Amino acid sequence: MAGPSRDIFVIGAGAHKDYGFPTNLELRNIIISYEQVLGYVLSNDFYNQKTGNTNHIPTFYESSISRKCHLFFNAIDIYFKSQSADFNYSCSGDFDATFCKEVFVDIKNYLVNFKKSGSDTIDTYLLENENKNENKFLKILLSLIIDQYQTESIDLGRLGWIDFLSKNLFPDKISLSKAHEIFPVCITFNYDTFFEQKISNFLKLTRGLAEYSERSELFKKFEIRHVYDKLHDLDSTLNDKPKINKNFYELIQLTKHSRAITNSLEKLSKIKVKNIYFIGFGFDETNVLKILDIIDWNAVKKESTITAFSTHVKVSDFDKEKITNRLFKDNINLEFKSGSESCRDLIEKIYLPILFKN
Repeated sequence: MAGPSRDIFVIGAGAHKDYGFPTNLELRNIIISYEQVLGYVLSNDFYNQKTGNTNHIPTFYESSISRKCHLFFNAIDIYFKSQSADFNYSCSGDFDATFCKEVFVDIKNYLVNFKKSGSDTIDTYLLENENKNENKFLKILLSLIIDQYQTESIDLGRLGWIDFLSKNLFPDKISLSKAHEIFPVCITFNYDTFFEQKISNFLKLTRGLAEYSERSELFKKFEIRHVYDKLHDLDSTLNDKPKINKNFYELIQLTKHSRAITNSLEKLSKIKVKNIYFIGFGFDETNVLKILDIIDWNAVKKESTITAFSTHVKVSDFDKEKITNRLFKDNINLEFKSGSESCRDLIEKIYLPILFKN
């Protein structure tokens, strides 16, 4: 393979924690908390309102409880519309209040099931759960929550590791013509486009790329791969108006056999690797194997060492020997190191010094 060696960033949910995004555990608790909202709705017969529109739930947005939970009711509305023609519910002709109640009861049960499952994350639960309607609603709700956090985090203007990375990779406008040559290959397991939007905002506000077309041309040279696809269209993201893709909840493609990971990473050509940086990424053996499969190991010198730095993970619990035995020949060593407790420290104290030293 032609071209220089590249660093690889593997970006997980923990990478956005400093920007206000929830951790997996916090996300789980947010989803479960809506059970109380539905209990209140059902106990007060909010669903028992007549309307002639069979494709829309009754209007709850005037009540105080709904104003606090607009996102949740929006998720119910989307789910309701997708299910209204489904024979799983008794809906025909004019609106039937019984149909609406059935939907609410089912959704409450979905939340109770998730709570009782003991799963630490929504991703884990969706992997194991076989109820298609339940999974559909939870994916819709998850998608809207992610979208809300991306919007709020951008509006808050918090500074973190992505801003620090941008400042050092793009020190001035003149350097942008060759920025893609040192920009790492990014493999993200996140559905949001927050990473791209933060970089785009930096280029617009501090490096003079006010025109969308200028930023778009630069991003075409960057390799940023979303393993499970992305909720937002990239063009709208670079225009500072992230637009959710149609049927966005269908993009959440979690499978036990990591088919989505395979399909996504196969589109990447083999990479000559320098070092690997796991940023806010919780180790999963299957995911790591798939990621390492895209590396051009034939281009790695014999007797050399590739270092994988990481944040927020217990590398001591990871089966490094199994990875080594499966992937490596010619005495190539993959060395896992806990880089730092924070993403900013990993970028500032490890990644950048190594990058500019070479």
